[in-house]
Amino acid sequence: MKKNLFIIGFVMMLWASPVLAQQALESNDGDIKVGYRWISLDGSARSGEYEYFQKSDALSAVIEWDRLPHRFMLEYHSLNEKDFFKSLDYSFSDIVVFNATSRKLFHNLDHYSFGAPDPTPLASPLFVDNNQGDPYSTENTFNTFFLRLKTPNFPFHFYAEARSFEKEGTVQQRFLRGYFQSAAGVGAIDKLSQSREIDWRTNEVKAGANCHLGPVELDYSHTEKRFEANGDKVLYDLYPAAYDSTYGTIRASGTYPHNLVPDLESSSDTVKIHTSHTGRIVAAATYTTGEKENRDSGARTDYWNAAGDLTITPLKNLVVFFKYRHYDLTAENPDTVTIIGSTNTYTYNVRDSISSQKDIMTGTMRYRVTDRLTLKGEYSVEKIQREVGTAGATMILEVPDVTGRTTLASWEVAPETTKSAAKFSATYRIMKKLSARADYSHSEIDNPAYNFDPDKSDAAKVSLTWTPTQRLSALVSYSGLRERRDDLESPLAGGDRETARDQALGSVTVLVGKRSSITTSYAYFRNQADHTVTFDLAGTSTPEPGVPYDDVAHVGSVLLTHALSDAITVMAEATRSYSRGSFRNSGSVSADTLGLAEFSDLKVVEDIYAAGVEIAFAKDIGTEFRYQYREYNDKVDSSNDGTTQIVLATMSVKW
Repeated sequence: MKKNLFIIGFVMMLWASPVLAQQALESNDGDIKVGYRWISLDGSARSGEYEYFQKSDALSAVIEWDRLPHRFMLEYHSLNEKDFFKSLDYSFSDIVVFNATSRKLFHNLDHYSFGAPDPTPLASPLFVDNNQGDPYSTENTFNTFFLRLKTPNFPFHFYAEARSFEKEGTVQQRFLRGYFQSAAGVGAIDKLSQSREIDWRTNEVKAGANCHLGPVELDYSHTEKRFEANGDKVLYDLYPAAYDSTYGTIRASGTYPHNLVPDLESSSDTVKIHTSHTGRIVAAATYTTGEKENRDSGARTDYWNAAGDLTITPLKNLVVFFKYRHYDLTAENPDTVTIIGSTNTYTYNVRDSISSQKDIMTGTMRYRVTDRLTLKGEYSVEKIQREVGTAGATMILEVPDVTGRTTLASWEVAPETTKSAAKFSATYRIMKKLSARADYSHSEIDNPAYNFDPDKSDAAKVSLTWTPTQRLSALVSYSGLRERRDDLESPLAGGDRETARDQALGSVTVLVGKRSSITTSYAYFRNQADHTVTFDLAGTSTPEPGVPYDDVAHVGSVLLTHALSDAITVMAEATRSYSRGSFRNSGSVSADTLGLAEFSDLKVVEDIYAAGVEIAFAKDIGTEFRYQYREYNDKVDSSNDGTTQIVLATMSVKW
């Protein structure tokens, strides 16, 4: 239906009667391109991650028809059946406003290799790829529909919006087949991979109304959202028998379900109110209540959120902002969960979910000191309280209790976390055509909830913009982040982590003569972490401190454009990126851990070269040719190497 809607609109514009066509030409604009796209692949599809490797027709159309009080606009861009964008807009005197968009994108996915299993008998882990060589890809479609109706002589609006997201294809499912012990007490972990067909659909509908009532504006909306997992919703595999040295057999061998993708649904109601945006004092408030449910497990969440904003302008150059946010979440889950195997059924007690309350208070002040200098400061406090159960409490695992095994009834998460953050920024116009900006923030967290949360964090950013002439412009920026965490929680008790992230960017554009331009840019990214890693050796958790992991990427590009004449313009572009990553541990815990680096090393070089020419045969008729070459070169795993070449030729007509 959605596809037909765009086709009908397009056909109506092209095949209208001669009278209507003449009227359209007299009062409207249009740009139609038709062409053909050649594409070739040599090696892995990684070189064309978002390309559909089929030759195809190409079509682009932008048509605007304005015959007041009607306004109509159609936009259509298609490279192939799996890569397109469509948009349709219509309005009638702003009383009726309608918009529909559809976007589809094809995504090639990597087939990750686990490597060869250890030939040692009963070695762990055991690597098994059940579908070696299978290609993986998904088709992703995003659709939106929006309708707004307005009363002619009163500021009252009704609006409705629908969104849908569809993702289908074949993906690689990776999972562990669990930790088990044989009767002889030998442990092992199996790491497996298999192909999985997915057909996931998310639908969201929102309807609401708002109106202006003198000094205030009110808005109410209701939202319904649902996610449905079709295709291989759940997987089944053969699991070996599991033993425990104390309790004996705790799971018989058999086929059991795993990696279930649940169906989800949610609904919410939101009320907003704010005063006029003019004046020295502006206030706004929002209240939302809603619920979420896992339709497969029965887990449920009820929540309500409240927000308040106050803006005060006591002086011409001074603005003060106050913000308050409250989030209240109540989570519930079934008391038990049942796993049904091919020959056995097991029922287990379920630990209570974590409910929480969060409050955030923020104060901000912006002061324009002079025409050149503006300062901004902000301070915020965030407090989270969690219901994690009674510390140290235990509960029986199996129902009925046949082995006497117990597990913790509480969560090993901080019951209360407080985060404070201060930010400062300054914008300064050094000269008429030279501007600088600096930002700095510092935050501290008391009782972080998870090991990846820092105790302290500092971030800074500096940028400089320079345009000395109309022919030269330059931008330089740097941003850095430093995080520190001491006393990591169990099983990393006593461990720590330091993280450093850096990003730099530089760009220069030069106009050469009246017909040429050159743009060069360079980007640098780095992520480095030194942290404690825990290894499980013979059932004992052993930490190794100071294990480094480092990611670095360099990206450089050059873009050249030149007008050979008023009718011919050529361009050329080259981009190269170099990425590397490494993980190194000393092996002091166990010599076997040195092999982990094989799964972490990364060395990739990506090259993109492009060229094009645009030719105008007449004022409204032209043609365009584009060529692009991409190469992906993995220095560690050559199975991902590949090249992609794309040629696009189009003819265009404008009016």
